[in-house]
Amino acid sequence: MSELKTTSLSHKDNNTGTPNITMYPDGTTSIGLTHTGGFKNQLINGDFRINQRGIIGPVAAYTADRWRPNTAPTQLHWKTINPGTNIPFSKYLGVTSSSTQSIVAQLIELPDPGAWGPFESGSTWTLSWYTQQNLTDIDIYVDFVDSSAGTNSQPCTVGTPQLIESGAWGSSFSRYSVEVTITGSIAATNAALRLYYVGSNSKAFDLARVQLEPGPVATVFEMRPIGTELALC
Repeated sequence: MSELKTTSLSHKDNNTGTPNITMYPDGTTSIGLTHTGGFKNQLINGDFRINQRGIIGPVAAYTADRWRPNTAPTQLHWKTINPGTNIPFSKYLGVTSSSTQSIVAQLIELPDPGAWGPFESGSTWTLSWYTQQNLTDIDIYVDFVDSSAGTNSQPCTVGTPQLIESGAWGSSFSRYSVEVTITGSIAATNAALRLYYVGSNSKAFDLARVQLEPGPVATVFEMRPIGTELALC
């Protein structure tokens, strides 16, 4: 009986850098679900398509739905890709700071206060995003909190960001990922899992197609129907 051993399988025309199927030494497999409505991405409006307030920026509070700064000096800009490019998205978020640090965050609501929901203790998640800057030195935090104020913070473990795709679509955007492990404890009053990016003083950066998914591999960004995404917002 013949045996083929490999770590991943990809379609012959797959030039994204992300395997269609990835196989691990323990016998488990992850499949990049992009056309099945798998709802793997725990973040809402990760591609910044929805901006019901119509705010383009700069603002110090909200712009694209579900995203906000965590400190007053931060300014968010809802940006548009020029037509005619081969970049497969039209919107992204620019983050600048007039002082101190640049911070942008999203809260992921838990089923009930003190309930882990899908974020089981010890589970591994992968956060990925596209950007036009080198963000291997950016600080990323994930914690359980009561509210956006960060009260009763219960931190999780976040690894070091890694560049996984350079010059995507022949453009200035590259893709990064980082592994998140749900560790520590959760307070009885914690109502959300908070994800936030922290840039250094006065560091400007942008984010596109941000995804937080289960498992140790960054798969292709999940495109949910616009109506579904709007309802989630």
